[in-house]
Amino acid sequence: MRISQIGILAAALHLTASGIAFTQDNSAPDGAAAPVASEPVAAGTWTLEALQELGLQNNPTMRQASASTDMARGLHQQVGLYPNPQLGYLRNDGDISGKSRSAGAFFGQEIVTRGKLKKAQAAEAWEIEQGNWNYEAQTYRVRNDIALRFYEVLAAQQAYQLSVRLESLALRGFQTTEKLFNAKEAPKGDLLQARIQYKSATLSKKETQSRLTASWKQLVATTGCPDLAYQPLSGQLSGDVPELDFDLAWMNLRDNSPLIGAAKARAQHFQGTYQLERANATPNFNVQVVAERDQIGKFSTVSTLISMPIPVHNRNQGNITRAAAQTHESAAEIQRTELALRDQLAEAFRRYETAKAQVQELEASILPDAQESLELSVASYKASEVNFLTVLTAQRTYIEASVANLDAWLELRKVTTEIDGMLLTGALNPAEVGTALQNTGGAQRRGVLNQIQESQRSSSLPAAIQTSAGN
Repeated sequence: MRISQIGILAAALHLTASGIAFTQDNSAPDGAAAPVASEPVAAGTWTLEALQELGLQNNPTMRQASASTDMARGLHQQVGLYPNPQLGYLRNDGDISGKSRSAGAFFGQEIVTRGKLKKAQAAEAWEIEQGNWNYEAQTYRVRNDIALRFYEVLAAQQAYQLSVRLESLALRGFQTTEKLFNAKEAPKGDLLQARIQYKSATLSKKETQSRLTASWKQLVATTGCPDLAYQPLSGQLSGDVPELDFDLAWMNLRDNSPLIGAAKARAQHFQGTYQLERANATPNFNVQVVAERDQIGKFSTVSTLISMPIPVHNRNQGNITRAAAQTHESAAEIQRTELALRDQLAEAFRRYETAKAQVQELEASILPDAQESLELSVASYKASEVNFLTVLTAQRTYIEASVANLDAWLELRKVTTEIDGMLLTGALNPAEVGTALQNTGGAQRRGVLNQIQESQRSSSLPAAIQTSAGN
């Protein structure tokens, strides 16, 4: 009575003992597109590096970030241009006596004082620097998000492959148990448990199939190629456990974060603006030269006019005060950005330590214990010491531990990517706000987007929106 069931359980043990490191299955799950990807690197597979390169070329936020820097370059050029001269014609048709009738031309030029054009360009040069930092930050976001979703697809691939094999195994077990029950060699309880296991395996397969389809669509959306057809990914989640140190990670983040670099460039821009506004307290002056020829008196005149505003009421004091306040605000923003990143890093390390401990405990103790428990259950069932339900329970425990190990590795890979990637994610957010929306709830997210749409330039956004990040 038990020989066929034991054979199936041995096959189950062989399957589960192999863990989650399955070979790649090139067939697409039901509901996923057929493999017609344009640039797979290996035969029928995508690597992480190839997808990241695809994203840098096609993600629209990269073009947004590049355009923002180009706009800053255009403004830098414009503020350094000297005012255009004026050229005009004048005519006097004479008085009633007819003793005077003249015609002539005039030339005028505004003279810029105190090196204002150079000061303006110096301030705007830091806008270009800030744009370069923002472009680098967006590069990190695109690469990091693609890596995060790459690992999600990889985990979904392995979970789907596992569910397919488990469904096949459960079906064979149910069919064999049904034959034994019909031959009155197995109790109805064994038949019911085998059927439950098969139905559960079928549901699990459908769930992992949906997970794989959805995660693939999210991955290709991040690359900017939403119509890219499904191709299996090349890689494994498991491997060497990464060893990270908080202090070293913080030093790297503090010294190299594009967000901090952008905040420092912004502070330099406002410092330059302050110097410009101080110079603007001295007015520019205008020079005008008028040349006339009296056609009746047959004589010519040349007149020179020099004028400038007298700074009695308006000495640009309001703009100077505003610019001084902006320098103080931007200096504080550097410190705020550093503290916000350190806060985010602490949360990331909490996730890292948790996932690391889970992986180590699962692979060192829980998985081996679950495998041994399954082996003992099979042996005890063979010796008629336990019922079929005990074996199924042990098998389910091992499978659940394997899935938990897969999830722990996924979380470990994701949080490691975030830490190594300067904590920058949000590759499909508007480029001017970067990470601000990546973890914002629905109502708050809509509010932020409304602010963006109503703003005429990114500098009018609240500073907290421009550089904030967090989980």
